[in-house]
Amino acid sequence: MKNITKLEKVRKFLADNGIKCHEPRKRGKRGHSDLALPDLRIYIKISGDDDQCFYERHKKRGFPVFIRDGETPRFVLAKVQDAIIKSMTRKQMSILARNRDENGSSH
Repeated sequence: MKNITKLEKVRKFLADNGIKCHEPRKRGKRGHSDLALPDLRIYIKISGDDDQCFYERHKKRGFPVFIRDGETPRFVLAKVQDAIIKSMTRKQMSILARNRDENGSSH
């Protein structure tokens, strides 16, 4: 199966589950993602020659996900689901820490 078809399956999965995604303006340019989930800071890219540049650009602020040739669509969806869970867990931990700091500092 072609990687672009896998990307379309990911897009359909996200739409079915009500998760906002969009194609970035710089899609297709060196080091940029092919699909972004801005609320969750997940960036999805079809594997190419600029993978290292893409990874270095997105690893600190978000969750880069690659779609590679040898992967099945089911595996790609599992990787996206794992990235969603990691993102939501990180967001929840920061909210809990912020609440703990606010409650602890007032007493």
